[in-house]
Parts: sequence; structure tokens; C-alpha cells
Amino acid sequence: MTVQLDLRDIQGLFARGYRQHPYARFTVFTIDEPPAGRALLQWLLPRVTAAAPFSDDVALQVAFTASGLRRLGLPDHVMAGFSAEFRQGMINPNRSRFLGDTAGSDPRGWAWGGPAGPAADAVVMLYATGPDLLERWQAELRQRLERHGASGVTELPTQKLGDTEPFGFHDGISQPIIAGLPRAAQATRPVAAGEFVLGYPNGRGQLTGRPLVAAAEDPMRLLLPDPAGSGAADFGRNGTYLVFRQLEQDVDGFWRFMDQAA
Repeated sequence: MTVQLDLRDIQGLFARGYRQHPYARFTVFTIDEPPAGRALLQWLLPRVTAAAPFSDDVALQVAFTASGLRRLGLPDHVMAGFSAEFRQGMINPNRSRFLGDTAGSDPRGWAWGGPAGPAADAVVMLYATGPDLLERWQAELRQRLERHGASGVTELPTQKLGDTEPFGFHDGISQPIIAGLPRAAQATRPVAAGEFVLGYPNGRGQLTGRPLVAAAEDPMRLLLPDPAGSGAADFGRNGTYLVFRQLEQDVDGFWRFMDQAA
């Protein structure tokens, strides 16, 4: 069955790794007041890069945690439609044990997003073709965050994207080809779009759980209807989950182990 993805309403990171935009900066922050957070989101929305083909020199993506959506004012009955993993977050004690975030990796020692510091409510991801362009956009984002009262701002710089990852291995050679994207036409076994994007059939031909709202709660008809035909508005459609973690890698220790083991 052919899948028609609404690439204009899906964020671009779903469709590409921005290899032509090798300079990046990630900014994590806390939303202090709902009205200010909504004003910031209103500024961000027209700047978000969609998954449709584009040729701009800068790409912007934004993601919210469960705490961020709550601070923006999303009611509990809508939040209940998200997955338990998303709603609980990574600093939930039970989930920390499941993920192995114990001892030296305990969230209480994290540089950001841990239980002892400000909440990680959202992350803005900037990608650019050049370092000067990245700095200009980052400076504007910094001003907007200050204007709208964001706190706990953490800017995470990155190295210029190359062909290898920190251990020296070639990276990005095993990415899945997702049904509905242009290159899926040449793939023999593309992965069902619903395995990644809410509101589309998954590998079993089913729609995965996602937050729905009553049509009356969407008076401006901003949301698409539930494709299952329930009559509700589909808050989750065209959205996806993002795992965002900062890990420390001991490159020298890895190669010492390899030398000894060999």
C-alpha cells in the first residue's frame, strides 16, 4: 500500500541527517511561564524546517518533553495519549534502572536535565552550512529565549560533521528507508512510516497510540482528523518521538581495551 506522508507537516530530521549542514548547536531550556512559552513557540513555528525538499542554508528543529508540554498548558487527558516512556521521562527512578542510568550515570549527576537542576522542557536544534551563519541564528535564538523568560538554558556545541564518528568508524551507513519518503521507491523492503511517525499504519498495519482530542477542543480546526474515523482531532499526527541524550565517550580507553583484548 502506498503511503502519502504530509512532509510539509513533519519535521525535517525525520527525513534527513543534515549532512549538507555540518555545523550544529543544540539548546536545552526550561519554560518558566505558560504564556511566555506559547509566545516563544509562536516565534519558532514558522522557522521550523519541514521534511519536504528544501535548499536553505539553515535548518531549525524543536522538540518538547512531557514537562514542556504540560508547562505550555496541554491538559492531562491529552497527555495520557502519549507513551508511558515519554510521560515518565528518563529521570524516573524505575526507568533509570531499566536504562542502566545508575552509579556514575545516575541522573543526579547529569550536567543538565537531572532531578537536581532545572527541567529540560524543550530543545532547539540548529544546523547550518557555515559556522558564522550558525552563530548568527544562535544569537537570535539566545535573545528570544531571554525575552520570553526561558531559564536553565544549556547550549551544547558540536564538532563539524564528518564522515566518521569519534571512534574513527564510518557513520550513517545503516539508516532505515521509510515508506513514503522519495528514496523508498527504490527500496525492496521499506519500513512502515507508522513505526516512526504517529498517525500512520505501522508494520502490523495498525495505528499506534497517540493523543486525541475532542473536536470541540479544536475550534479553529488546526488539527487533522483521526484517520481511524473516531471523529476526534489527532494531536499526535505527523509527530514523532525523539531521544536526546548527552553521552561521554572514552575513546582512548576503548582503544586501550582493543589493544589488550587483541
